Amino acid sequence: MRAYDKLNELPRGEASDKLTHGCLVVEGGALRGVYCQGVLDALMMNDINLDCYIGVSSGAMNGVNYLSGQIGRGVYLTLKYRPDSRFIGLRAILKEHGITGFRYMWTEVQKDIPLNKERFNDPNRRFVCVATNLWTGKEEYFEKGISDDFLFAIQAGASIPFGSRPVKLKGIPYLDGGIAKHVPVEWALKQGYRKVVVIKTRDKDYKAKKEMSDRLIRAVYARRFPKIVDKLRFNSALYNREIDHIKRLEESGRIFVIAPSKALELSLFCNDLNELADLYYLGLGDGKASIEALKKYLEE
Repeated sequence: MRAYDKLNELPRGEASDKLTHGCLVVEGGALRGVYCQGVLDALMMNDINLDCYIGVSSGAMNGVNYLSGQIGRGVYLTLKYRPDSRFIGLRAILKEHGITGFRYMWTEVQKDIPLNKERFNDPNRRFVCVATNLWTGKEEYFEKGISDDFLFAIQAGASIPFGSRPVKLKGIPYLDGGIAKHVPVEWALKQGYRKVVVIKTRDKDYKAKKEMSDRLIRAVYARRFPKIVDKLRFNSALYNREIDHIKRLEESGRIFVIAPSKALELSLFCNDLNELADLYYLGLGDGKASIEALKKYLEE
């Protein structure tokens, strides 16, 4: 198995115990989420550990390492195991019925750098993930310490449509949270957080243009899960409305947004390790460049 040849040069460390009141909202985007790994590491390196985190899809998966305070853990495991098809690829599909091998991630991969469970389970830090209920077509929110089988909720919320079998939680089928909600900034605002930081996986000028195939959507989901058909059919339009709302909130100073400083052409399941490493360092650089302004926003 070929891994990234500069694994030992990746940042490593532990975040401080200092907590800042506020909510971090993190977008998904499959392996574009490696960008967020870089931003999150930059925040931890600079003692910005917000006491609430909510993520969608890969954004939720990245939250595991942010909550555990393990700098560099996410990108190390991604770059080491991306070539293994049990992690992402054919063997995951054959064994786990989805393109992402969550069971393999939660068991074998975790042994490489064990999760700091004590910090992860700190009751002073909220961690919420979003998944789409396939019966209602609406997003639902699952919280660490409150929701049963929280890691399975993360798996449900990161299981992409068409490429994954639905994950059942208490008998209800779920898939990717991004079907119904891409960037749950409104959740954070309704929870009463005055300081909300958003990490995006698309540059600020990006607009989704192409909708999914109507024929494919209906063939796969219309009979069993009709409530998500329109959510999938008009997913790009839904995304663009959310992004327009985020822009207005940012312009008013209500929220703080960190986004890629250049347009990303990366495929959802990129297998070029050097390209993924570059994406991580882009996030790390953008994160560090935002620190001064972010600290000012948080202190106001």
